[in-house]
Amino acid sequence: MLRNHLLPKINLFCYGQVRSLYGSGRFAHDLEEYLGGAENLVISEIADRDDIYDSIKDFLGKGK
Repeated sequence: MLRNHLLPKINLFCYGQVRSLYGSGRFAHDLEEYLGGAENLVISEIADRDDIYDSIKDFLGKGK
């Protein structure tokens, strides 16, 4: 659905995956694996509070 319906219609899709003590999940990995070549996709891994600012800069720096 993301590849066929949403990405063709939007300027940018950003996803920030917050690392957790209980595991960080696989959604960011799955996005990278299946849609990593999309120009309007930004994926950011957020390990701790200090990474939040860098993620926001990544998100805003990629837009048109």
